[in-house]
Amino acid sequence: MNGNSTATVKVGSSGTDGDPVDVDVTMRAHAYVEVHIERLKDSGLCRFPF
Repeated sequence: MNGNSTATVKVGSSGTDGDPVDVDVTMRAHAYVEVHIERLKDSGLCRFPF
């Protein structure tokens, strides 16, 4: 994996009315979570049993 991710967004689906700003906010929030998960994996903390 090269660090890039792609997403398909169904505009007008539940939660958005097709507003590009809403779609952007949702995608940025998802990317933020992905970054934190990647940092956790890189740190080795995922190997601990908690």
